[in-house]
Amino acid sequence: MIMVKLLHINDNKGFTLVEMIIVLSIISIIFMVTMYLSINALARSGLNNGIDDFKTKLEYLETKSLSQKQPILVWFKPNSDKIFYQIEKNHIQSISLYKGRISKDNQFTTLVFDGEGNINQFGTLKVEFNDRKYHVIFRIEKGRYRIVETT
Repeated sequence: MIMVKLLHINDNKGFTLVEMIIVLSIISIIFMVTMYLSINALARSGLNNGIDDFKTKLEYLETKSLSQKQPILVWFKPNSDKIFYQIEKNHIQSISLYKGRISKDNQFTTLVFDGEGNINQFGTLKVEFNDRKYHVIFRIEKGRYRIVETT
C-alpha cells in the first residue's frame, strides 16, 4: 500500500520551474539572433535604397530636361542632404536625398543637363550614404555617370 501511494504522489503532469527557465532562455536567444540579423538586413537594404534613390533622382532631372527640351541647372551644396535645381529663372527647387548627403569636401558643385541628354561638364561628385562614401563620376556624353564606392 505504501508503494502505491508513492507512485500516485509522483504522477505530476506539469513542467518544473527549471524546465520553464531553460525553454524561455532558448526562445530568448533565438529571438535575439533573429532581431540582430533582421536589423543588419534592414541597414543593408537602406544603403542600397539610398543609392538607388540617388540614381533615380538624377535620371528624373535628366528626363525632365529632355522632355521639356530646355537646360536644367543642378548644383550640389557640400554637407547638404538635398540636390538643388533650376529650370525657370529665379525658381529654385530641391530634391531630398534618402539617407544620404553631399560630402563636406565635395569640389564638384554644378552640372547642367542641356535638354538634349548631354551633361555640360565632367567631374566627380562625392556623396555619403549610411557612413559609406561614394564618388559619382560624370562624363560629357549623353548624361552618363557611374557610382563607385570609396574606402
